[in-house]
Amino acid sequence: MRKRKTSIFSMLILALTVITSLPAIKAEGAEEAVRSADSENGEINFVHIVNQFWTRNNLSVTRYRNGDPIRHAKTAEEWLDAAAKGEGAWCYVSNDPHNREKSGLLYNWYAVNDPRGVAPKGWHVPTLKELKTLATSLGGHPVSNRDIHSPEALQWRYPHLGVERTVYFRAVPVGLRESHNAKFRLQGENAVLWSSSEHAKNDSWSATFDFPASVITLDALPKTAGASLRCVRD
Repeated sequence: MRKRKTSIFSMLILALTVITSLPAIKAEGAEEAVRSADSENGEINFVHIVNQFWTRNNLSVTRYRNGDPIRHAKTAEEWLDAAAKGEGAWCYVSNDPHNREKSGLLYNWYAVNDPRGVAPKGWHVPTLKELKTLATSLGGHPVSNRDIHSPEALQWRYPHLGVERTVYFRAVPVGLRESHNAKFRLQGENAVLWSSSEHAKNDSWSATFDFPASVITLDALPKTAGASLRCVRD
């Protein structure tokens, strides 16, 4: 009888171990979803890469975390005006609202670094160190990005890169908005992500997913340029 009780107890411990390990098993999966009342989109899809949780889509908010609006630069002149004033601004990719759902929005660094916070509650703009960790986790720096792009987001100019997405990061090649003339460049070629880390007075660190070269590089980007943003969970 004693041996049977011991056996039952052991089975209960085993069952509890399996149950309590389920969240960890789920967290190792390619994609999860979590609700956030502070996100305009309501639901945040994210991916677990080694020890980091990254948003799986480019940020698409038009308000700071406290509810204040971020300036919408509807024209090149408005984008340059915001840059001259050091004012946070966002725009649609190619100024086309239809691009928002799949491509997110482009932000200048002043919006990214505003103390009111652009990231949803519980998330933050990645630091240079976190971008380096991401690149290293994906295979090194520079690293082949064959497995981390999003074939459904835009029409690729370089389809030979393949469509496997083993880590499902889904970098979207929306290019960037230039700082000096506010023109849109590199659509279908590069994905450029901001960091919160300054490089110099007028520049900040960014990560560029260079699809023609199939590498990720860490570069200085003018704060007045427009780039995409992914967030990391606190």
